[in-house]
Amino acid sequence: IDVSPSSSIEYATNPGKYRILSGLSITSRHRVMSILLESRAPLTELNNRTVALTTASATSVVLLRIILELFQDVIPEYLLYEQGVEDPYDRADAVLTIGDLALKRSLEPRFGHAYDLGELWHQETGLPFVFALWQVNYRKSIDKDLRQLHAGLLQSKDYGMARLKELAHVHSGEFGIPSEMLLNYWRCFSYDLGPQEQKGLLKFY
Repeated sequence: IDVSPSSSIEYATNPGKYRILSGLSITSRHRVMSILLESRAPLTELNNRTVALTTASATSVVLLRIILELFQDVIPEYLLYEQGVEDPYDRADAVLTIGDLALKRSLEPRFGHAYDLGELWHQETGLPFVFALWQVNYRKSIDKDLRQLHAGLLQSKDYGMARLKELAHVHSGEFGIPSEMLLNYWRCFSYDLGPQEQKGLLKFY
């Protein structure tokens, strides 16, 4: 792979392997809606209790550990589960779910607390949270193609942001999410990589 949108933790854990395409990210401004921790108890009471972590997102797992271990001074027991395949609710006191499943599924009635990780991060830091970056393999000599791709991505971003309502209506059925909810979800994000996004990214790192 020459270039790909990828988890922001991938960039941090492989220093020198990638360069970043400027001006592009997937960043939650305040809440994120699709990164959800459901819990039997408040965050402060999860010490030594079992928290199930989805294997679907390394960045979300690290973010949750920061929230619990650094912000709340709580050290749980962790277990990994395959989202959409395994049901961890009988084995855990809290469960991390991401993506479309977090958006579409009903909250587990036995778990009385639900937390949006983007919201928890913003409450603590006052900063947005960068979930993904466009990353380029440093070993590839593709500068000419990369300039064309970068220009196309920036144009695509401008096109999409100018037509969010129309796109939500067109693609609602495809995602199985009501158009108004899809629009509200997309509006949670910045797709830029400006000064505030960079501050949030560096704070995470």
